[in-house]
Amino acid sequence: MTLIDQLKPHIFKKIIAETYKRSGFRVKITKGSHDYGVDVFAEKGKDKIYIQAKLYLKQKVNLKAV
Repeated sequence: MTLIDQLKPHIFKKIIAETYKRSGFRVKITKGSHDYGVDVFAEKGKDKIYIQAKLYLKQKVNLKAV
């Protein structure tokens, strides 16, 4: 099992947010419910990115989730 496979989903979201923050983006992590599937907002200048993070070990992300 790799290190990333051992992460809790909320820690995974924080890592994604921190990665964008270190690249100069302003980031906001959503609370996790009623977020329309968005886990992290990242914004820099005119660029706005809406990120849906999935951390599945043995199952695939289906289209409905996306």
